[in-house]
Amino acid sequence: MDYNKQDIEFAFTILNHREMLDDEEVTEWLKDPAHLALMTDITVIRQKLSHRDYKKMKKEVGLHIKQEIRNDRNRRLITYWSSSVAAILIIGLFIYYSVGFPDTQDAINTKTEFAIITPGRPQARLILPDGNVKELDNLTRTIETQFIEGVKNDSLSGLSYSQVKIDTSNLSAAEIYNTLVVPAGGFYPIELSDGTQVWINSESELRFPVKFLSGKREVFLKGEALFVVKRDSTKPFIVNINNASIEVLGTTFNVNTYADNQCIYTTLVNGSIKFISNKNKQEVTLKPGTQSVTDTITGNTSIREVDVKNYISWREGRFIFDEMSLELIMCQLQRWYDIDVFYQNSMIKKHKFRGVINKDMPLEKVLDMISEATDIKFNVKNRTITIYK
Repeated sequence: MDYNKQDIEFAFTILNHREMLDDEEVTEWLKDPAHLALMTDITVIRQKLSHRDYKKMKKEVGLHIKQEIRNDRNRRLITYWSSSVAAILIIGLFIYYSVGFPDTQDAINTKTEFAIITPGRPQARLILPDGNVKELDNLTRTIETQFIEGVKNDSLSGLSYSQVKIDTSNLSAAEIYNTLVVPAGGFYPIELSDGTQVWINSESELRFPVKFLSGKREVFLKGEALFVVKRDSTKPFIVNINNASIEVLGTTFNVNTYADNQCIYTTLVNGSIKFISNKNKQEVTLKPGTQSVTDTITGNTSIREVDVKNYISWREGRFIFDEMSLELIMCQLQRWYDIDVFYQNSMIKKHKFRGVINKDMPLEKVLDMISEATDIKFNVKNRTITIYK
């Protein structure tokens, strides 16, 4: 979207000379979603230039920002904040910008409050049948035990069991299991022996047969994972989760069983799956673009249509917050950045936001974006975040 010169000049007047404008005039101007987007653009671009001395170079910075908005709009990290938080956004901008851009020293003082908390990375532990634990790193290697050979760990594609061989002659059970545990601040991909691909999110674990030998392919999940199941009409694929199971033949779907949701969310990208609640024996069949929501207390399950990209974006390296409460946003950040979170009061948790953030950003930048658009503030000490207004 291109902005005209008058809109850009008016936005800069709000940011730098708020006292010159009438409150009703500003409020009316900001009712236009395009004007809100313009203010967001300026916020993001100003953050890129936070190292500059605005008192000495304000004119130059202003020209730079105007040019960035015209030529660089498609590269911004946050696109739009929802209309439901427009009033909060306006208040936040008035408070933050009524004193003008901060000078360099102020910016430095703010930065020193933050610990350097980096994004998550590929990391996991593999628990073998004999109880031994392998810490998986970024080295390519073959993992072998007394009964298993041919398991490969690659720095790019993760674990692969596609060429696995097992010796069951000395084992009491036909199928033997491994467990992949992904800690906070991590994620890990795996290819199962049948060619099914699974991406496992932070604070999650998957228990699976080293090789599928029985009449069904059965795995056990805690946390969240995205499955791309290899089709096999003779062997249904079953995902066992908290008091429920999912049956498929070949499809792509995401399962979220995190306890902070108090629900199980199963989102179907393509194909068809059946969700079965063990609590009340309710069965529902999902179509692409739908999601089942299961209450973990009652077992009751409902189906709704959703934008699936909001629920698989974590696999693609993004957070998509679509009318999401601050509490649920911080739960995602807590797992990804391996942090602890505390709230000044419970009402803060209910604030809702809409936006897109890249997962490779340092936590400081993510919190800055939320803080600059609202009246929410963050205090960071080591790996503990305190949220207040």
